[in-house]
Amino acid sequence: MKISKVFGAAITGLVLVTSSAHAGLIDNGNSTIDTASGLEWLDLTLTTGQSYNNIHTDGFGGYAASGYVSATLDQLCGLWGSLGDDTSGCASTSPTQGIALSTSSAAIFTSLLGVTYTPYTGTFGMYDSGLLSSGFVGLACINGGASSGCISGSPSLPNAIHIPSWIGTSDTHSLVGHWLVRSTSVPEPATLGLLGLSLIGMGYTRRRKTIKSV
Repeated sequence: MKISKVFGAAITGLVLVTSSAHAGLIDNGNSTIDTASGLEWLDLTLTTGQSYNNIHTDGFGGYAASGYVSATLDQLCGLWGSLGDDTSGCASTSPTQGIALSTSSAAIFTSLLGVTYTPYTGTFGMYDSGLLSSGFVGLACINGGASSGCISGSPSLPNAIHIPSWIGTSDTHSLVGHWLVRSTSVPEPATLGLLGLSLIGMGYTRRRKTIKSV
């Protein structure tokens, strides 16, 4: 392999790795990492049909033991604003608060975190609305479709809503998961780039040794 080709591959790898680190949201398989906040969000489709107590008291899926907790409203609003949308009214605790996410942002969120309600391309989940002492959790939803709202029969609703007092901590719903989040370390872009170059360089060195030994 020519040096120029190796160098070109290295530069390509550096660009791809670095741009991924700047993307804001990184698909991590069954979770999504928000590089701005350093928070890792579990896919909501993994927790549908489970109550708050199932997750945090009974240990369903081992998520609580792995450090996941129910997201607060501030964390939820931070995620929803991570793609640049105006979420200035998100922190309001009015009975039903709508957020005008762009259609493209809503589609990205539902693609990353999973769709729990297929007919409406909705991602529904319970979150910690600050009412746990009263036995309630909130409902937060993102609509990834182009026309319908988060709630069936309510197409006029915005692309994202949250309702602070919606369901009891022991109640379940087959179409609703959980907004679970935990802190995680986010590699610096430069570190990722150096790692990419290092791996490519190691591959080239091994190739040269193999050729010489033939």
